[in-house]
Amino acid sequence: MYPRDGISCEDLIKHADSAMYDIKKSGKNNIAVYNKSVHSIFEQQQDIVHELALAIERNELYYEVQPIYDNTGSRIIKAEMLMRWNSEKLGSIPPAQFIPLAESSGLIIQMGWWILNQGCLLSASVPDIKICVNISVAQLIYPGFMDGVNEILRESSAAPSSLALEITETFILQNNPIIADVMDEISGAGLDIIIDDFGVGYSNYDRLKNLPIACIKIDKVFVDSLLGSAIDQEYTKEIIGSLVRLGKTGHFTITAEGIEAVSQLEALRELGCHSIQGYLLARPMLPANFIKIVQQSYSAG
Repeated sequence: MYPRDGISCEDLIKHADSAMYDIKKSGKNNIAVYNKSVHSIFEQQQDIVHELALAIERNELYYEVQPIYDNTGSRIIKAEMLMRWNSEKLGSIPPAQFIPLAESSGLIIQMGWWILNQGCLLSASVPDIKICVNISVAQLIYPGFMDGVNEILRESSAAPSSLALEITETFILQNNPIIADVMDEISGAGLDIIIDDFGVGYSNYDRLKNLPIACIKIDKVFVDSLLGSAIDQEYTKEIIGSLVRLGKTGHFTITAEGIEAVSQLEALRELGCHSIQGYLLARPMLPANFIKIVQQSYSAG
């Protein structure tokens, strides 16, 4: 409504769009009037999506690396790449804010190719470290996904064995034949598959035996429970212990993430977790710093 909701045509149309999308989300066939307090969040999200579409060509995206250690906490064996965004217009946007919007808008596919290419380039500098790259389900089921992966591998001369693709448990354990077929292609090409955030969804343990999984990453929620009450700790230890035993049968390893206390590290080591990740050992860092740490460890033997 002019002039209450805007003076310019641009503002009026923008606010009308906000009201329209609100109706679409609630089932259509209705009427809505723009309400600033209700619709401002949607407009903020649209601004983020608009800027995110320009982020790659503006070189605003970058990544940090968080090392993953063996269960002694003394040797780096893997590293997870974590996407970051510092927008010229909006400033630094947390991943928890822009990643879901990238997924809902479809931009995550273009961003996924970018981070995968960066992972291949990084692997050349740390040849003994497996680089773990997060892949969204939207990219996973995108037509020609493995063709794109193979092309990036060829162009970068990266070995497939140097990479692992992390896929969230919620999607990977769905009874979806497309996802299962693509996972077989990934494994057949020599890349590892990691189930990320395991335990936060309704895990289908029966599905695990039919998927080419190299590693399961236990979600921080469970690791945090190791600092909880006595019953929380016992319950969590039983779950993690059962996963470790299941891994021996299924020939996959177990990584625990989100470790922030020595007592957590000790408990996970006793339970037989193969690798560990968290602030206690190392925070995410810029790739140059990560490469320096790895090269220093090479020099030290």
